[in-house]
Order: sequence, then C-alpha cells, then structure tokens
Amino acid sequence: MLFSFLTGEPEFWRNFVLIQGSGVNFGWYATIVNDFVVHGRLNHLLYNNMPPPMRANFLVNGRLASGGFLSDSPLAIAMILGSHVIDFLAHPLALYICWKRFSCKGGNLKSLVSSWDAIWCTMLLSRFWSVVHQYYNEGKVSGMFYYGHDVYNVDTVESYTVAYICENAVYVTLALYKLYSNHSNSQNRRSDSSEKTKMEPQRPKLIQSESSFSAASTCSATMTDE
Repeated sequence: MLFSFLTGEPEFWRNFVLIQGSGVNFGWYATIVNDFVVHGRLNHLLYNNMPPPMRANFLVNGRLASGGFLSDSPLAIAMILGSHVIDFLAHPLALYICWKRFSCKGGNLKSLVSSWDAIWCTMLLSRFWSVVHQYYNEGKVSGMFYYGHDVYNVDTVESYTVAYICENAVYVTLALYKLYSNHSNSQNRRSDSSEKTKMEPQRPKLIQSESSFSAASTCSATMTDE
C-alpha cells in the first residue's frame, strides 16, 4: 500500500495510507508513553519486539520485565540504538514522507477526508486484523479486538487497550471533522445561493399606458353621453 501511495495517484490509496499510518503512529507511541508513565517501563515494548537476532545481542535472560535486562556491551548498545532507528524509519518518518508528498500536491486535512471510503476502510481493516489474529492464534473469534502474546511481546495485554483507544480516536476525530466539513459546505452553498438571489437584477414591471386608440374611444364615448 505504501508503494502504491508513493508511485500512484489514486485518491483513495493516498487517504487510506495517511489515515492508517496516523492511527498506527498515535496508538504505538501512546502505548509506549503509557507503559512508562503507569508501569515505569521505558521502551520495553520496542525492545521486546525487535527481530530475534537483535534481541539476542542486547537482552539478557529473556524479555524485559520478565527477568530480563539490557546488556551494556558495545554491541548491545549499538543494537539498542539500531532499534530506535528502525522505529523512527518505520513509524514517524514513513508517515512524514507520505504526508509531505500529499501536501506538495495540494493535499490538506479537508481533502484527506474528502470521502468516507478511506475512513471506513481503515477502521474495518483494523478490526479485520484483530479477527484474523484471534482465529489464527486461538482458533476462535471472541470479539472485535485481539488481546494476547502471540503477535507482540507485551508485558501486559493492557497495552492493547491503550493502542486501540488511541488508534480509534484518530478515526473518530477524522469522521467528526468530515461531518463538520460537510455541514460547513452545505451552509456555505445555501449562503451563496441566497446572496446570488439578492444580487440578481430585478426585472422592471411593464407599465400599461393608454393608446391613442383607447383615448379616442374614451373621448367619443364621453361626447355621446353628452
């Protein structure tokens, strides 16, 4: 989808990638902040979910908050820094590149929500992701939101709740803005129509005047009466 965004022109894909990316970024970093503020776990979610070869070099005794800890060897420090680089490239930088390309072509928040299709599809894809992982990992579908340790290495499944709330907050905010934009456009159209009606020149009314024939007839009738 990102490739389609960068190489193609369809409006739907541009909006879809930007909305999806915004939701993912907001949910991801909100979860990391919540993990630190509530539990005092700084970047555990990031480090625990790096590729296994990287984790093997900077994590000792397994997962953080489960008896594991970060190594302080030069290679481990390099891998830790590398994990932040990967996170930066995959999340904010990718979204920034997409938004920059979008804005350079005249895109803005109003054009981002120009249709409902991209908004609904991002919301449906998020729920489809949850349903697929529930069925694949648990053999059943128990709801519209996935909770578990099979997809991400999380210390507590509460992290999913924060991610879902913040991700959907983005979708709901854009949907509300779409409704506001539609209402505003409707109001402007009515206002423009009213102003146009007021500015239209009024056609002069026809003034009926007596013709010479009718005047002569009137005079003849008067003389006859006398």
